[in-house]
Amino acid sequence: RRCGRRTGGDMRSLLTAVVLVFCLVAPTLAEPRPIAPLEARVRALVAAQRGRLKAGIAIVHVEGGEQVLVDGQHTFPLASVFKLPILVELGRQLQAGALKLDQSLPIRADQKIIGSGTLRNRPDGSTVTVREAMELMETISDNTATDILFDRIGLGSVNAMMSGLGATRTDIYLTNRAAWLVCLGMGSEFHGLSASAIAAKWLGLSASARRAAAERIVAENRRTPLAAIQRAEDASASNPYADDMRLAAAVDNQASPADLALLLTTLQQGKALDDTWTRYCMGVLGRQRYNTRIPRHLPKGVRVYHKTGSIRGVVNDAGLIEVGPHNHVVVVALCSNVAQGAQDAAEELIGQVARAAYDHFR
Repeated sequence: RRCGRRTGGDMRSLLTAVVLVFCLVAPTLAEPRPIAPLEARVRALVAAQRGRLKAGIAIVHVEGGEQVLVDGQHTFPLASVFKLPILVELGRQLQAGALKLDQSLPIRADQKIIGSGTLRNRPDGSTVTVREAMELMETISDNTATDILFDRIGLGSVNAMMSGLGATRTDIYLTNRAAWLVCLGMGSEFHGLSASAIAAKWLGLSASARRAAAERIVAENRRTPLAAIQRAEDASASNPYADDMRLAAAVDNQASPADLALLLTTLQQGKALDDTWTRYCMGVLGRQRYNTRIPRHLPKGVRVYHKTGSIRGVVNDAGLIEVGPHNHVVVVALCSNVAQGAQDAAEELIGQVARAAYDHFR
């Protein structure tokens, strides 16, 4: 107020000028920050790995709505990232009262499978709570815990949930056990076929025929002991890398980076689950033990809620970065066709993409 009192006319002129300036400036202030620099950076990072891998990237700023998609609408093999949508569907069923966290589920021999996790070592007929199985599924990617939970909620439930959210490029129906049995040719339809022949046959089936084939191979192997599956896996070690890579990518659950980004965005926004179950599921994701991808280059202390996935030739991560209060960025990076010896390059790409997104929205 250093200019002293103003007359009524002067004040009206001043207010008119202020309103005019605000009307001119306000639209500019309301516009989202330019995303082009971030997209250019991500495209350059992906291009630098051309010939070593194929990458699909989706980045979404939850509060602002800005996004970057680099092959984000194409479908990719998920590996263990399919456990992320299973977690959200579990949250939905827990919220509805169809399940309880402390409910005990039996551990059946025909649900056990090799690979990551420890639950397969427990005695047949023992039990695990829903709470513990969820924790094992997400934090150490336990395959047996995942299959027990997936069987319990229904193999069609995850696709239905994703479709309800508007995710139209997702197909999640294979348990870990079913995928492994197909890849190892342990069913009558695939017995004696090479890895490349199994992949070609699987890709030649319609979606409904694949589901039917998966059900048949699981039924045929209900009494197949875990040790026999492990022996078959060990025997496949001599397969050419390229053949195994093609097979693993073919016989796998699929989704687009954009679909997974939509899932994580709606989860953070409280549109997938209520506040209680949103916090619970995010808490589980926040205890992820494999942190060499999205968190790779982020500053120490930055919270990340994510799920990784790896099979032959596939290196994935999908998660949410807490940049600051009311400032969250979803990063989904799915890498397939990862050349032999290039896994670290794929992890480095994911880490660099995540850091670029963090820096842009910080």
